[in-house]
Amino acid sequence: MNRLNIIKPSAKADAEHEIDDFVSNWKLLATQSKELRYYVYTTKTYNRLMNTYGEVCTDLEKPTLRSMRDVESAANMFYYTED
Repeated sequence: MNRLNIIKPSAKADAEHEIDDFVSNWKLLATQSKELRYYVYTTKTYNRLMNTYGEVCTDLEKPTLRSMRDVESAANMFYYTED
């Protein structure tokens, strides 16, 4: 969060909210009877926290890209030095 506050302070609150939701969802899924997995491809045996981007997700799953090749080409990347 400190790094984000330097790079783009206006995004800090949204990022904190997303991270808090991610952790809360994981805790909720962990209390259910199905065993929890970080990511499992097409299964009804487990609860999963992430699913492939573009697939149908439950309310608690996060659609997630699986490769840096999938990241939008317009995404910006910044490199800062301490100088």
